[in-house]
Amino acid sequence: MLPLKAVVDISSSDLLNIDTTPVPLIPAPSAGYHINLLGGEFHYFYGDTPYSFTAGTNYPTVGFVGDSTGAIGLFGDNWNGLMGSAITVSRVSQLYIGGLAASFSLIDAAAVVLQSTAGGGGISAGNGTLRVTIYYTIEPSV
Repeated sequence: MLPLKAVVDISSSDLLNIDTTPVPLIPAPSAGYHINLLGGEFHYFYGDTPYSFTAGTNYPTVGFVGDSTGAIGLFGDNWNGLMGSAITVSRVSQLYIGGLAASFSLIDAAAVVLQSTAGGGGISAGNGTLRVTIYYTIEPSV
């Protein structure tokens, strides 16, 4: 099966609220199917003001709706490393099934979202935007 691609442009407003409101990336497939994540790209476009961060360990993660323990980081950089400078930044990642955390699971008919590990209050100020590209396939659940 050929990979599919989802490209989502995330506004500054969405980024400022991502600790409490995940951003949808891929809609849920039909019942009996799941999304198999292959990799992704993050492209941060600097605005006028860099973002500020209250915690240095909060990471952007991609996960399935309904599985709070299964979110995975697409690259080893926290939000500050991605969006804390007055420059445009890009990160690319490829997922390897053998390298995923044991808690990662494929969930039938679940959407994929971008969320933060901060749990609230991690990102403030700033006005850049983020383009997230996710490569994936939709597979029958067994």
